[in-house]
Amino acid sequence: VERGRAIFDNIWKFVAFLLSANVAEVALVFLASLWGYLVLPAVQLLWINLLTDGLPALALGADPQSGDVMERPPRDPDRGIIERPMLVLIGGTGAISTALMLGLMVYTLGGAAAVTPYAMTMVFTGFVFLEFEKLYVIRWLRETPTLSNPWLALAVGLSIALQLAVLYTPLNQYFGTVALGLGDWGILAAVLLVALPAYLLVVSTIKRRFPIGG
Repeated sequence: VERGRAIFDNIWKFVAFLLSANVAEVALVFLASLWGYLVLPAVQLLWINLLTDGLPALALGADPQSGDVMERPPRDPDRGIIERPMLVLIGGTGAISTALMLGLMVYTLGGAAAVTPYAMTMVFTGFVFLEFEKLYVIRWLRETPTLSNPWLALAVGLSIALQLAVLYTPLNQYFGTVALGLGDWGILAAVLLVALPAYLLVVSTIKRRFPIGG
């Protein structure tokens, strides 16, 4: 029972992370397109999926069990994985990511009539880092200790290195990106700082209103 609950937790986190990321991507591209902006071209969308749906998502399978896994009440076997708590998580965090990235797009465009390589790079990079931040917030929802999975830390570190490679190496010509300066990273850090308490508020609401059974 203990092992089964731990496996279910990891499956739950995996599905929640992937769906929340994809919902935010679709919403961002759709809403930006209504204004006539192609904020993320296909190659960048594929790269985001590769980074977030690849090693970090797979590393969730190596998460250790949470400390309260045997303290939860039995879970109804007829309940599915995608139910109200996960839908609230996907909708809430997805809306936060979309709103922040649209705001970042407007700020970096500076009134331009079309998406500039700089604005595109900022939104592209900001979205990647937001997803990694969200990943750890989702783990907290299932009471998983933050630093308990070295494989996940390694996967996130490698993914960040790959993202930097498409900014600061000749690969940028294939992705349409430009190198970011210290000021740009400061802006992205501010976005992450705004997103964190918003994500945590969504998670706290879920934990308060929908206690997670085993």
